[in-house]
Amino acid sequence: MVKLLLNEDTLNVDVIRLSDEAWNKVLDYAKNGLPSCYKSFKDYTYDFYPDLPWHDKDLRASLMYLLKKPHVEFDLIDKSFGINFRQELTDALAEIRRNLRR
Repeated sequence: MVKLLLNEDTLNVDVIRLSDEAWNKVLDYAKNGLPSCYKSFKDYTYDFYPDLPWHDKDLRASLMYLLKKPHVEFDLIDKSFGINFRQELTDALAEIRRNLRR
């Protein structure tokens, strides 16, 4: 199994695959619009997070991996949906870190 080292965790290929699939869906929606079943990007995030790994350590690694995506991709998402998606992921990462300390 291939592993990439992040600050706190190793990132295995399954985590990378799940992360990239979820990220590519976000980028597709940023380029082509949200499906009509979502009223807003915030509504979509309720489906985005379950597409990521469910185990806290893997989710933490996934969020750290996604936060390393190119700024231009975050800019596209932010412009399309009027949000700061990097901050959304940063906040989610902080919450996961708090949960892991308990």
